[in-house]
Amino acid sequence: MLLHVTAVTRTDIDIRPLIPAEQEALRALEEAGVVRESFIRTDHAGAYFIVEAESVEAAQQHFATLPFVQEGIMTTEYAELIPPS
Repeated sequence: MLLHVTAVTRTDIDIRPLIPAEQEALRALEEAGVVRESFIRTDHAGAYFIVEAESVEAAQQHFATLPFVQEGIMTTEYAELIPPS
């Protein structure tokens, strides 16, 4: 299943100390084939991901491993994608 994940990052706290761990965790998801593409908003208030997972629940479990999610810094929304007909 292909998903679009919209991530919103809090802007009222300093996230810089967690950035290295977040990048490492995202790299692991990319290497595992879960995150196919990722894009950061220019205002740094979030990101967009194209994700491959067995289900929305599986994608949520993968994203739950991210430090930003674990610390309550980032929330995510998931939408299933299908090819145009």
